[in-house]
Amino acid sequence: MIRVVLFSLLFTSTPCYALLFDLNAFYFSDGLDSGTENTNNRMFLEFSGAIDLSKKGQIILGWAYTMLTYKAEGTATLEASTADTGPKIGWFLDKQRTWSACFTYNLFANTTFDDGSGEVRWRGKSYKADFGYSGMFGESLALGMRINYYSASYSEQFDASDTFSQISNSQGAIFPSLSMTYFLN
Repeated sequence: MIRVVLFSLLFTSTPCYALLFDLNAFYFSDGLDSGTENTNNRMFLEFSGAIDLSKKGQIILGWAYTMLTYKAEGTATLEASTADTGPKIGWFLDKQRTWSACFTYNLFANTTFDDGSGEVRWRGKSYKADFGYSGMFGESLALGMRINYYSASYSEQFDASDTFSQISNSQGAIFPSLSMTYFLN
């Protein structure tokens, strides 16, 4: 997959007109006190860089780095921290580049998971799809909101002593986020 993307970028006859950098973020925290205090914290952060692949600047191809964290505390503590990276393709649905839909396939999904019985590392693959609206602020900056769907599947686990085992774990989420996109024309 990486070879196909690199080959397309290096040897395509389609001119590239602009670069863009995108930051997509979400934070959520809640608490419940029913005799025992319970808290949940979630954070999502995605940074990507991309180039235009079309003359009208509506199709982009780039690379994304995604980070998710989850922490639940109550009678027990559960923590997960995810770092994913992979190619991203996007499509601006209108000429003004306000509506967009993007898909990221993370070739490398790595999660550190701790349920109180010991920390383990999971490896696998993930993907994220988003749809959103951004308004332009000046010539180069767009701010907006997106709805995101994230799904990961893990097939490898390493414990604290680096012992390998096959697993079949998954993670999924649907959440809103704030976005900031900077266009370099």
